Amino acid sequence: MFIKDRSFYKKVLTIAIPITLQSLITFAINMMDTVMVGSLGEIPLSAASLSGQIFFITTILCFGIGGGGAVLTSQFWGKNDKESISKTLSIIIKLNILVGFIFLLLSLLIPDKLLMFYTNDEAVIQAGVPYLKVVSVMYPLFCITTAISVIFRTIAQVKISVIANSVAFVLNVFFNWIFIFGKFGAPALGLTGAAIGTIISRFVECSIMVGYLFLLDKKINFTFEKFLSFDREIFKKYLKTGINVLISDAILVAGLTSLTMILGRLGPEMIAANSICSIVIQLSTISIAGIGSAGLVIIGNTIGEGKLNLAKSQSKTFLLIAIITGIISAIVIILTKPIAIDFYNVSQETKDIAYQLMNGAAFIVVFQVPSVVLTKGILRGGGDTKFLLLADVMFLWILSIPLGMAAAFVFKFPPALIYICLKFDEIIKSVWCTIRMFGNKWIKDVTIA
Repeated sequence: MFIKDRSFYKKVLTIAIPITLQSLITFAINMMDTVMVGSLGEIPLSAASLSGQIFFITTILCFGIGGGGAVLTSQFWGKNDKESISKTLSIIIKLNILVGFIFLLLSLLIPDKLLMFYTNDEAVIQAGVPYLKVVSVMYPLFCITTAISVIFRTIAQVKISVIANSVAFVLNVFFNWIFIFGKFGAPALGLTGAAIGTIISRFVECSIMVGYLFLLDKKINFTFEKFLSFDREIFKKYLKTGINVLISDAILVAGLTSLTMILGRLGPEMIAANSICSIVIQLSTISIAGIGSAGLVIIGNTIGEGKLNLAKSQSKTFLLIAIITGIISAIVIILTKPIAIDFYNVSQETKDIAYQLMNGAAFIVVFQVPSVVLTKGILRGGGDTKFLLLADVMFLWILSIPLGMAAAFVFKFPPALIYICLKFDEIIKSVWCTIRMFGNKWIKDVTIA
């Protein structure tokens, strides 16, 4: 039933550890941004947090586009079809660049309208507009980096992403410190300074990834000519599989945006508390991306090789790993919440709300980790994208959003219960996707036209 071969676990660690390190570095960047901006007070912290939602939408869409390609390239890699991987990567980069520029233009032209989706607090909106205008310059850069990084994961080329992330982290902290607080003769720009630091770090990160792809990578031998080319057959395969992933992630992000809007209507204290809580959740679930990506890559490779029974055993093993990780994550949240909250220069009311939110998060994360590994790893690697479109969308929109609105505005539940209601879809989805996995209908070779 479960995999006992040590080589399997070695392969899992080979993929999961670098991606987990990458997630840890991303977490460190977010944490340092939050701590530095948090030292400016609740309004700047809330403004940065809500502006970050626009970046979050961009990120989810880019990972959705890349995720659709990753389903293909993981199975192409199992077939040793490097040419098709290059053609798929070309499509993903172009689509991601398009997304990056769309959100850049929206942030430059209507930043106030975007922020009004999340809050009606005028002070938060006024603080967020100049920050959003500046920080959005890095969106296309990040989208290019994401396209390369996601496809590299499927061919076990993950070290360069860790290196690029590490450099970005150091530069982000250094330039944030300079421009937020006015060091080395630079003006103290506060929130805008944080945006400038982010742009510099993302530019260097993107340059490293692009330089490696075109100059140093030997696995797929990507060239500028391949980037400019367009393969209709590969694009048809991408649309058949990838469009489900993209639509799923797009509707999912719309739902998650609605959840943030609900919290945003509960005041700046709730916004700031949720920002603090999010950092702790990221820390506790730092290994999710690694486990999920390992599941997608390994199961996708195995299906590409035609070893379907082995893929079934691998899926059960990944689910067991996810359940154990979820329990550990809950324990981490419970143990770290008092320490984490004291890092921030916020009111006692905000700290109290953050404490309650983390209680709710500790309960939900037990189900959230298996849910993510199933939807973004196991079933996606198996090419079961139509089912995932239904699973991702249905429970969030039919259950969590109405339940969360009722909890927040009708029954006025305490923060912990509001959080559980807003995330209730993770509970149902984890159970439903587990049933789907044991049914064995999720395995599909998506490389066959």
